[in-house]
Amino acid sequence: MPEGVRLRLDPCRHCGRCPAGYLCDEGATEFGCHNEFTPPREGQAGGRDVMHPLRPDLTERLWECGGLDIRIRTRATQQPLPILPPYVPRVQKRRGFEASQCPAVAVPLDRVWVPRRTRPAAEIKAALRLPAEAAVIVSSFQKDSVLERAWHHRRALVESLATAGYDLVTVPNFSLWDDDPPLEHRYNIARSLRMFEMLVEAGVPTIPHVSWYLVRRDLDEWVRELRRWPGLQAFSLDLQTLKTQESWARGLRELRYLFEGIGQDWEVLVNGVAQPTRIRQVREICGRVHLMNERPFQLAIHGRMSVDDLSTGRERRTDKDPTDIFAAEVQKMRDCMS
Repeated sequence: MPEGVRLRLDPCRHCGRCPAGYLCDEGATEFGCHNEFTPPREGQAGGRDVMHPLRPDLTERLWECGGLDIRIRTRATQQPLPILPPYVPRVQKRRGFEASQCPAVAVPLDRVWVPRRTRPAAEIKAALRLPAEAAVIVSSFQKDSVLERAWHHRRALVESLATAGYDLVTVPNFSLWDDDPPLEHRYNIARSLRMFEMLVEAGVPTIPHVSWYLVRRDLDEWVRELRRWPGLQAFSLDLQTLKTQESWARGLRELRYLFEGIGQDWEVLVNGVAQPTRIRQVREICGRVHLMNERPFQLAIHGRMSVDDLSTGRERRTDKDPTDIFAAEVQKMRDCMS
């Protein structure tokens, strides 16, 4: 949560009836629910589709996400996880592009789960000219519209992924935006947990996604839950929205708090970090990190290259083949992880 929280002149009037009341103390702050609820208008910009005590479908939504506690409720056994290299590039199929030198790649969910079918891992490997032994991850770190569609069709999606042959599927990281109330945040954390349970029960190799907003309440529950499951070996984190120095510094403090509670005996798949200094800071806190981002791929398809070892972030245009650009940029990322 951002520091320097402002109090409101009109405290939320719905805290007494709110199902998140037992975990939220924000009714008198800027992060509490609005007193008025404006339903979203279908097909139009307008009200925001967030959880609110006045939502007419509130009970239904709470039922489908299994409540607001951070609890893993499946007893199914996790499938073995693949052995991943320190750096995993996220890529997409493009004409003339290949990733044949990569022992593992990640592919966005919306490039795997396409209209009317789910592309099998073998098809992705052939399109990218990957070696047979390469690991392919389905990356569910996506824009909100893709994640909402995945939730709406979650049973069909999970069933299709169960037979698609992927080595790992990350669970959707439903957004926790600053201007959404804690009720919405906990709803989205719970939805990620339910997707994790569904994938595990379908026999899909997967790991939980750890996200939080109310630092002490959310992270304390995560610490208890992760320590309660000795069979869990790994989880994912998404740090791609921490753009400013202020938000990054806050994120590091919160990461330290989490790992002080659970220790470093975890494999952590971290999405969205690309700067060498930030990569080093995350590795110091988390321990065994597997980094995933799309920087080499994006540079390659736009005909650009880094001008140095990534320390300045400067780029230049180049006429090199996209596959060659990609290979060079992947190596720079690997160097950051060595």
